[in-house]
Parts: sequence; structure tokens; C-alpha cells
Amino acid sequence: MTLDTVWLVTFFSVFVRMSAMLLSSPLLGTMVPVPIRVFIGAAMAMALTPVVGVHPTGVPSDVFGLVMMLGTDVLIGLVIGGLMSMLTGAFQTAGALCDTQLGLASAQLFNPTLGMSVTPLATFKFLLASVLLFVTDAHHLMIEAFVSSYHATEVLTSGSPRLIEGVLNFVGQSALISLQIAAPVAAVTVIIDVSASLINRAVPQTQPFLIALPAKIAFGILVLGASLPTLAALLRAGIEIAMNNIHQIIGA
Repeated sequence: MTLDTVWLVTFFSVFVRMSAMLLSSPLLGTMVPVPIRVFIGAAMAMALTPVVGVHPTGVPSDVFGLVMMLGTDVLIGLVIGGLMSMLTGAFQTAGALCDTQLGLASAQLFNPTLGMSVTPLATFKFLLASVLLFVTDAHHLMIEAFVSSYHATEVLTSGSPRLIEGVLNFVGQSALISLQIAAPVAAVTVIIDVSASLINRAVPQTQPFLIALPAKIAFGILVLGASLPTLAALLRAGIEIAMNNIHQIIGA
């Protein structure tokens, strides 16, 4: 074994793990060409290989060991990037709930990051969350978690209880965050619907539900604008929860 062999194995491991993280994270979407994503992954792997140092498991002695090592790298990279994507997905789900309450679910806009069409507020909240990830330096935390994953106490496997428990735990917490984001708009629309129902029982000739639709959109947008400052606080809380779950899953 020479130092060059050890460095090449470590670099290839970092490159594979970084590529998996970038592939599953919201930092680089489908709108970024594949050659650029590969170049970014190679550049970051080149920069982080000296920081990681020698690979903790050493150089595999056979092909099977090399495949198992790279499989673990792919799994850890997908966990780090996937949980952050689930966080932005919670914001998108909150936007979709708001669109449903406001009657905008039938409108569709193309999301360049996801490469698919979603509702207007879902697209808005997803792109806003993606921008806030960079503003709050969440990408730095992802890189820190990436480096910490090489100091894990236990090897992560696909059927690990830590992986299943951590992912399920974060799914529940991200769903709660999604409901908290959509709660102000949902509360306003419920109040308007209840008021329209009472008016309909008292004076059915006025057709209050036709009048309530533009009222829901107007008041919903006002409440949405007033609640935007709280999104940064919710995103920070979501990032902390995601990072705690990532460190628990990878055992760092």
C-alpha cells in the first residue's frame, strides 16, 4: 500500500458521497446540467479530501470490500441530502395546502428545480425555502455533517434501526412544520367558510360562497404576506432538527 493508493481511495469515496449528497439535496436541482454537477462534486471532493484525511476503514483488500464501502458512501450522502430535501418539501407541502384552502389548486406552475408542475404557492414556498437555505448558511452545515460522517462510530447500513427511526422521526417533525406554516392561511379560510355558511343559512339568496371565494384569496394573501417573517424561524428550527437527525443516523 502506498500513500497514493490511500489518497485515491479516499478521494473516490469522498467524490461518491458528495455526488450522492448533491444529487439528493435541494442545492442543485435538475435544472443544473449533469457536467456542472459532476464538476462541482469533483471540486468539493478535491477540497475536502485533505480535511477528511485517510479513510477510516482503510483501503479495501478486495472488490467486494470496495463495493460495500462505496455503497455506504452513497447511503450516507443520500441521507444528508435527502433530509434537507424533505425539509424544503415540507415548505412545498405547506404551499400546496394553502393553495387548496384558497381555491388555487387547479393552477399549475412549472418548478424548474423539481422539473414538474406544482401549484403557485407550493412553487413560491419551495423556491423561498431553497433561497433561505443559502441565506442561513445551511449548506455549510451540510458540509460539516458530511465531514463528520467520516468519524462515525458505527457503519451505516440500509436496514439500520437508526436509519429507519431517524427518517420516520424527521418525517413526522417535517409534517408538523408544514402544518405550522400553513396554519395562518388555513385559519383565515376556515373563518370565512364558517361565516359564509352562517350567511347562507340566514339569507340563501345572496349566494355567499361565490362572494367568499375572492375574499378568501384576498385575505389569504394578506395573511400569507404577514406570516413570511416567521418562515425564517421555522426554517432554522427545521435545519436544527434535520441536522440532529442526520448526526443520530450516521452516528457522528
